[in-house]
Amino acid sequence: MTDLLRRFTLASWLIALLFVINPIVDAATNAWPFYPASVEWRFASTGILSNYFVSILFGLLMMGAIAVAKQQRTVLRLVGGVSGLLALFLLVASVSYGFDTLQLRPVVREEQLPMFRIGAVKTAFKIGGAVLGTVLLALGAFKAARDAGA
Repeated sequence: MTDLLRRFTLASWLIALLFVINPIVDAATNAWPFYPASVEWRFASTGILSNYFVSILFGLLMMGAIAVAKQQRTVLRLVGGVSGLLALFLLVASVSYGFDTLQLRPVVREEQLPMFRIGAVKTAFKIGGAVLGTVLLALGAFKAARDAGA
């Protein structure tokens, strides 16, 4: 490991961790109080959470890049596992969000319908992009961990 990389390791890990933890805390506090039995709450919370996916993905990508640079197979496997679990969570969330959107649509007032549709489509695209990103990150991390051992 180069001296330059060694100097940036602690700061890199801290910043990567902040990119993962801060958005989760922000999303949780924005969705508080939790009321998952409410279709309105689930719809709104999914929309709020979708705004944070890119930051979380970037933090996981940073962790993977640091682990590649330091040839840390265990950390790469951890990043792959977390990314894979996140992909599964997002797949379930996307199905749930679709059902919530269909269920909520009939109660939306006519004048709010255009914004409802825009918000629903925007959130669906964000979730879809996050699913793709997490799957690719998980596969890449596991492959990098395997190749680092060769």
